[in-house]
Amino acid sequence: MRAFRSGPVSEQAAQPARTLLFAMTPGQLLRSGAFRFSLVYLAGMFSGMEYLDLTPEDLIDWVVRGRLHWVQEAFEQAPLLATTATLLLAALLGWVAGIVVHVVRFYGFQLWQEGERFYRRSGLFTVAESALPRRRFRRW
Repeated sequence: MRAFRSGPVSEQAAQPARTLLFAMTPGQLLRSGAFRFSLVYLAGMFSGMEYLDLTPEDLIDWVVRGRLHWVQEAFEQAPLLATTATLLLAALLGWVAGIVVHVVRFYGFQLWQEGERFYRRSGLFTVAESALPRRRFRRW
């Protein structure tokens, strides 16, 4: 139908070829996500715990169901150990949160060129696609 409206086939402009320049593999996605760090989600989690009047001790007791009572006793005896463990756990959770956010945003990342424009597409739940003109790129 499109060819009929725009005239004979010989008069139509040739469609530019689509050249895939880069596609991110799952391994590359995880490695690049390892360099992201996000404490925003931890702040949200602690805000929710405060709203529900849930202490970290209550949360730990609920998760391990009292099996790691010796850890709680060790933390009571050595506050420096408790502080260090809390900071390490916060850093670990921030690192994992950064990886998850990165995977959700850049899953299936592809970069391709059509004519004088570059296109990129990525996303796990919401796929975003954008076009970038060639003039926005620097020559190496």
